Amino acid sequence: MALTPTLSFTVRNDNKLLTINDTTVDYSIGGNIAVTDITALTLDVEVVTSNNISIVYDTINLFNLFGPFANQAALNFELNPSHFVSGGTYMGNSDDEFPDGLYYMTYTINTSVATKDYDILLDGRVVNATYELLRVIPQYYLFGNCNNKQILDAIFTMAMIDAMESSAYVGNDEAVLEQLAVIERLVTNGSNYTW
Repeated sequence: MALTPTLSFTVRNDNKLLTINDTTVDYSIGGNIAVTDITALTLDVEVVTSNNISIVYDTINLFNLFGPFANQAALNFELNPSHFVSGGTYMGNSDDEFPDGLYYMTYTINTSVATKDYDILLDGRVVNATYELLRVIPQYYLFGNCNNKQILDAIFTMAMIDAMESSAYVGNDEAVLEQLAVIERLVTNGSNYTW
């Protein structure tokens, strides 16, 4: 039985920390390696933004950063933008937000024991900007202004985010990036709808 790595991804609400958790269930089963036998663990990352700019980052050596690993609970990796470097240029520092886009990741255990590819959507910037738009809705209601453009734009933008995140599960990357570009324009400029 071959080792089948599985990962879970969580982004902190402020969009400044990405936590990757190795949830692989078949370590040490059927001749597979034990967690303590991991001597190399890497993450290769390519990020494609809404304007179709692709940046390939240097391999992140998870073993050097977080290893050696005593048990599976130790296979928990907290990464911030300072961990992502492309040709000497950092994505950001530890207090910067992750850019929105599709993140193509390859997780490799011991060079050739197991490899797993993941495509994930990070949309923290537009989500947080939309939450700021939604946050002011009660103020409009308080003053009896329930059907104004700001309220309808905020609700429309949130609906677009929900649709984009649902599309990301299907795997239509081009459509997801197009939706992300529209949402970025909505949170920056509002909609052109007169409602």
